[in-house]
Amino acid sequence: MDAQTAPTLTRSPNGEAPVPSTAEAGSIRYDGTSRARKLLSLYLAAEMTQLGVPLSGLGIPSPWLLATGLGVLAIVAGLFISNRRPPVSILYVALAAFVWSRALSVLGALDPRLSDGPLSQLLKDSLTVIVVVTLGVWSGRRIARSMHLVVVAVAMITALAVLQQFVVGTANEFLGFSLVRNDIDIGASTVRFQGPTSDPNFWARVLVALVPFAIATIAVHRGLARAFFAGCTLSMLLGIYLTQSRGGFVAAGLTVVVVLAIAGGKTRRLLLTAPVLVGLLLVNPATGPRLATLVDLTKESEEVTDLSLAYREAAQRGGLQMFRDHPVTGVGFGNFDAALLPYLRNGVAELPPTAKFAEIAPHNTYLQMAAESGIIGLGGFLLVLGTAGALAAVAAARAHRIPRNDPDAKHLRWFTTALVGSIFGWAFMSISLHENQLRTLFAMFGLAAAAAQVTKSLPQGRRRARLPWTVVRNEVARTTVAAAVSAGAVLLIPVRSEAWVRNVTMLVEVNEPAEDRYIYLQNFAVHSVSWRRTLAEITTSERVKSRLASDIGEHSSTLRLRATARRFNSSIEYRFGGPNPETLDLLTVAVNQRITDAVDELDVPFRLRPLPAGPAERVTRVSSILVSFAVVLPLLLIAQSWGQLAARRRRFSQTYSRFRASLEAQREAGPQ
Repeated sequence: MDAQTAPTLTRSPNGEAPVPSTAEAGSIRYDGTSRARKLLSLYLAAEMTQLGVPLSGLGIPSPWLLATGLGVLAIVAGLFISNRRPPVSILYVALAAFVWSRALSVLGALDPRLSDGPLSQLLKDSLTVIVVVTLGVWSGRRIARSMHLVVVAVAMITALAVLQQFVVGTANEFLGFSLVRNDIDIGASTVRFQGPTSDPNFWARVLVALVPFAIATIAVHRGLARAFFAGCTLSMLLGIYLTQSRGGFVAAGLTVVVVLAIAGGKTRRLLLTAPVLVGLLLVNPATGPRLATLVDLTKESEEVTDLSLAYREAAQRGGLQMFRDHPVTGVGFGNFDAALLPYLRNGVAELPPTAKFAEIAPHNTYLQMAAESGIIGLGGFLLVLGTAGALAAVAAARAHRIPRNDPDAKHLRWFTTALVGSIFGWAFMSISLHENQLRTLFAMFGLAAAAAQVTKSLPQGRRRARLPWTVVRNEVARTTVAAAVSAGAVLLIPVRSEAWVRNVTMLVEVNEPAEDRYIYLQNFAVHSVSWRRTLAEITTSERVKSRLASDIGEHSSTLRLRATARRFNSSIEYRFGGPNPETLDLLTVAVNQRITDAVDELDVPFRLRPLPAGPAERVTRVSSILVSFAVVLPLLLIAQSWGQLAARRRRFSQTYSRFRASLEAQREAGPQ
């Protein structure tokens, strides 16, 4: 290469290897940067595939240990042989504060011995941040390609679950690489697959965090490569479905929305399909019944609650009480499970008679931090989580300002967008899952810090003209007031009473000796489709409806029956109306008797037990004319405000462009 064609090399301020200018960055290859990126990809794949347990069962050393050893050796070689500079990040400070806050709780722990193992593991896991940040910064622009191997590897594991479900059967668990929980949970359409992890929900959390990167691989590739990564993304989405994790379903949807919203441009138009997709998730038989079980959280009676939800509620009530009793440093790192049992025995939360205390876990990372380490520990965790999220957001903002003619612009924009979505998805699912797989989370934190360092030295295009806050303040205020007035008007509009209604719940109990009760229920849980069909026969039978019509006469038109099949205490619920509460009392007795007779005629080992009926409630109907005025008029005001705001922004942008053009013209003309 002669002097005229050689690219200009510059060393970035973050200490990475020399990089070529923007125009030549895509055509020049640097072995040091390439090796760092490959090693980073290997390191991330070793951790995020969660293969440590099945490989150890086969007598193979932990892939994380091997990858960490290689990473440390590469860092040492880079520092002392290649004279690279170690990157410095504010994430290190936040991580140190978090580790300190967890260690501080050990001093006042109820049983300090229980803290030894978790604390030593936390220190080991913290090494992940240092390795990922260092290798990520040294990878330079190539960091945007570091997750491709991870997406492929995880998609291969979820493909095993697809094979088990649809081809080879669940008896083959592929040497522990795709474990199966053989019981069917309430509302689930399949058994629950948990990958190589200990729990389906934990596996779902990993998949939710990796789906944004899978979407990014589709966006940055073309042709056969795009089709291949689309298949990987589909495999991961099917993996989330097969976990039958309710939190996973919701978090995956929200994470995709976040990714599309940040991506901007034409991609953001896909958000218009969100209502349709949500509707499909709720009504289709594969995911609808499972998501519908979330309403059990609102049931007033403990007897009709999903047992897993009852466990979660008990753990959270116990955790809150721990936090109240030990608000500063908590009960001690790793002491949650040991401290919970006395709280439950003291009646903090009620549990079904068959509850197993060993199965109760915190099911909320933030509550676990508060209970175990107090406000100091919770603050430390929120600090490191918020710092990583802020670094990812900063990296995404810088990446979106890279000139579009830059060869790495698209890769970096989608990589940083996926980072924000990934951290959001993990943080959201942690609302319903306790602390686990912290090393995987730390790896994403390290990627966020490295991306912030890499994008700091990249060329930035012109920023779009933005309206000053003083210009939009009045319009935002008008919009807020209009929305408040609309909501208040709807709530305060006079209503007119029409009738009375009542909701009644009847529990389905086994009509057998008490010791056989739960055996029957578990048996029907395994054959949940048959059990749902049996219950549905009661609510859809024309014979039952005709008999009810003869019993309650004209009021049968208001009767709405619904059967809900659960593993524990299924129920039949109905709602009907009448002219007054006294009539509803008489109708309740008649309907209860008729539905009880219908169950007896089915010749199943079950009986119905009505719960005490709640009070009758007056039906109210809002005047449609008043609602129209209360809603439409404020909406018109909002539309006017936003129209004026858009016009101001357009005029401001035009003025800004003319002023900038005149300044550039003067600069080019030079002093006269």
